[in-house]
Amino acid sequence: MTKRNFVMISCALLTCAQGLGQVNIPTIELAGNEFRLGMAKDTVVARLAEAFYLTPDGDSLIVWNKDSKGHPTDRAGMFWFKNGKLTQAQKVWKSSSEKSDADFVEALYYLVSNFSKEGRTACVIGTVEDLEPKTRWRKVVIQCGAKSISVGSFFTSGGFVTDIDESLAAP
Repeated sequence: MTKRNFVMISCALLTCAQGLGQVNIPTIELAGNEFRLGMAKDTVVARLAEAFYLTPDGDSLIVWNKDSKGHPTDRAGMFWFKNGKLTQAQKVWKSSSEKSDADFVEALYYLVSNFSKEGRTACVIGTVEDLEPKTRWRKVVIQCGAKSISVGSFFTSGGFVTDIDESLAAP
């Protein structure tokens, strides 16, 4: 092999290696912050605390939007940890007990559009349900690798609630 061919092959391999290094690491965004699996719990909590009301729940953290007085309003997401590291994250895109079909469809459109922009087009679609008398729920789940979309309706004593969630977890 000549020195010139060696240099050309080395450059080609270096270019390929650089391209391989640009792997799209799945993230989930909340209030302008990106979160990825394996992040330190302290970092996640510090970033979320700037914009949300947080409720610890064992190894998980419930994230609430807050009003101007700092009181929790509606759920914005949930984060799970193990050994001080983020293992799963969920973002609520739309949750409503009102009949706001246009808002619901808009939220679903933007969420699916984001998945498409991230290249998440090879997905598995399924459904899950629990038809207990007091808390009935049904969900459509679209699983695309480490990220998923769930669209569901829930019936509780307060009536029906619908929501659209984005989740990040190890596949």
